[in-house]
Amino acid sequence: MKEMQEFFQLTVTGKIDAETRKLMEQPRCGVPDVAEFRIGPQIWNKKALTYRINNYTPDLPRFKVVEIIQKAFNVWSEVTPLTFHRVYTPADIEIWFAYYAHGDSKAFDGRGGALAHAFSPANGGDAHFDESEHWSEVNKEINLFLVAAHEFGHSLGLGHSNVKGALMYPTYSYVNPKTFRLPADDKRRIQRLYDTKELSVEAQKHSYRAADPLPHIRASAEEILYTNTPSHSSHSQQKYLLLGQTGIDCEVMV
Repeated sequence: MKEMQEFFQLTVTGKIDAETRKLMEQPRCGVPDVAEFRIGPQIWNKKALTYRINNYTPDLPRFKVVEIIQKAFNVWSEVTPLTFHRVYTPADIEIWFAYYAHGDSKAFDGRGGALAHAFSPANGGDAHFDESEHWSEVNKEINLFLVAAHEFGHSLGLGHSNVKGALMYPTYSYVNPKTFRLPADDKRRIQRLYDTKELSVEAQKHSYRAADPLPHIRASAEEILYTNTPSHSSHSQQKYLLLGQTGIDCEVMV
């Protein structure tokens, strides 16, 4: 508790006081603030990265999700030598929308609370979004672009920032995507990891890529990820995601 209060520059009491409780109740990223991303630089050892959108939120048209995800990656490609290309086969960064327990050790908690989480390059770089949230492209409920851009920062090796207003600040706050510009703190931190002209030799010494960090998610055709639609969600059906070798989901509504 004290460590969290120090990170957010709160009064350090070691107790859940009113100030701390207010912060804890805000929607936020599910990646821990201080426990992970501590072991030094974790970056990709190549400039051309691929991503795959394995399934889609029903809250937005599919083409909108595709546009938003690409725009979120562009936030980082505009200030680094990195490029991001969408593919339909296994990719560097796998993107999923899922409910509650979804095959990793970081179960979602329903609407509110943790909105999404992503893994560092050392752990695969994948990004998962909580389908219990209502995703939008405007200032309504949770803006997908802002959360995706934040999570992809983790996918590239960034931890959270304690600078208020930074994209990598842990809690969610709305900024108009049409006028969004990457804050200086985020730009400085990502450029320390990825040289603006080329990946430095020193950076490559600390770069990683897990061969298959989440084999339980990248499943065989026989394996099934089962997720229950929460009762308070607008979705009234149960959803089964059949994960085949291509990673493309087949939804069966019952």
